[in-house]
Amino acid sequence: MTKGATTVTGHGQPPLMDIDGLAAWLATSTRHVRRLVAEKRVPYVKVGHFVRFDPDDIAVWIEEQKVGAESAPVDGQPPWVRHRSDTISGKQLIAPKASSRQAPSSPRSTPPWQAARSG
Repeated sequence: MTKGATTVTGHGQPPLMDIDGLAAWLATSTRHVRRLVAEKRVPYVKVGHFVRFDPDDIAVWIEEQKVGAESAPVDGQPPWVRHRSDTISGKQLIAPKASSRQAPSSPRSTPPWQAARSG
């Protein structure tokens, strides 16, 4: 039984997808899908020891993953452009001082195996 472009089972639900089906839908590898499952970053259903995906849940998950463009700041400049004042919330930005690591002033002691040879 079909309903629109989606195949529907006898219970009125779309069939669950396997890992290969989700990888094809996302245009990614099965390894990446398995990693998403292992990290619990994608909604899935366990059927026995099989991992399956509900197409409706995946469609919602994909919508949640969308990243929108950030709105422009009030001054119209992108956020990475520094202003002349170099301040954030009235605080002066100060570059960190470079560390001044110096070599130890005393030479390293001679290792025991070299001391025995020279003696």
